[in-house]
Amino acid sequence: MKRIRNVSPIVFFLLYGRVVLRTFGLPDVPAQGALAAVLAGALFPYLYERGGTAIEFIRGLLLASSLELGALFLAPIPLGPHVALPLFAAAFAWTKRTVFSAYSAPLLAAYVVIVAVLLRAGFPLVVHVVAALVASIVVNIFPYRFRPEAEADEVKIDGGGLGLNL
Repeated sequence: MKRIRNVSPIVFFLLYGRVVLRTFGLPDVPAQGALAAVLAGALFPYLYERGGTAIEFIRGLLLASSLELGALFLAPIPLGPHVALPLFAAAFAWTKRTVFSAYSAPLLAAYVVIVAVLLRAGFPLVVHVVAALVASIVVNIFPYRFRPEAEADEVKIDGGGLGLNL
């Protein structure tokens, strides 16, 4: 249940993204299923990673998605999300050095290059690359600070010597 809860913001953002794009008159993202599959694969290494690293990836992917929405306003290229979101995932895997980063970072970067070359994306794609790299930089500058419950600030009242924390 915890993993479903952690991934739910990304799923909501991807499903609701089509509505947001139509509302603002931005182009639809082609091959949304392929993008969802790539992002699910990018998320896989963090399923068994420490909680702080997984949450940091999810926060960063949401930031990259938000910045990508802004990049679509500047350069309305339908391939933008296919470049920005996997590129952020590759940069995150490269900088955080998780168990699967040796595999996931090069594969995600290769996906970005293949999509850009095969679908003949032009120079305006740079805006989307910048959105991904800015999200990666922000995540590295402001990392998620995981606080276990034992260290959380909570008021403890003595239970009369019974060892109760009320």
